[in-house]
Amino acid sequence: MEVNRDSMVIVANELMEKYGAGFIAQELYTEAEKTGNNAIIESIRTAGEVNELQHKGNFFLFAVDADPSVRYERIKSRDSETDHVSYPVFISNEEREMNSDDPNKQNIRACINLADYVFSNNGTLEELEKQIDEVMNSIVE
Repeated sequence: MEVNRDSMVIVANELMEKYGAGFIAQELYTEAEKTGNNAIIESIRTAGEVNELQHKGNFFLFAVDADPSVRYERIKSRDSETDHVSYPVFISNEEREMNSDDPNKQNIRACINLADYVFSNNGTLEELEKQIDEVMNSIVE
C-alpha cells in the first residue's frame, strides 16, 4: 500500500474490525508496559481505544486541538509522506475522522469529549507546554 493517511486509516480500521475497537491501544499499552515506566500513547482516535486504556487505571486522556487552518499549516511545514494533501482533502479527511457511528472507525470528537483535559493548541509551542505543565503538576502532586 502507498504510505499515506488513507492507507493508515484503512489498516487501522481493518485491525479494529477484526480484533476490536481497543485493539491498537491494547497493543501499544503492552509495548509501553514492558518499559516499566510511565508512557505516552498518542493518536488515540476511537472511543474503544479510550475505554481500553481507562480500564487499565492510572490513565489520563489529554486532547490537544487546534483550528483546522492552524493544523493544516503545521502539517504542510512538517512535510511527511502522509501530509501531502490539499486543504479541501485535509478538511474532507478531518470530517470523516471526526465523527462516526461505527465503533471501529475514527471518532475524534468522541475522544475529545471523553478527555480528562483538553488543550487549545492555536498558539505557540511554549503556550501549549505551559498548559500541559500546569496539568502535569496538579496530577503528580
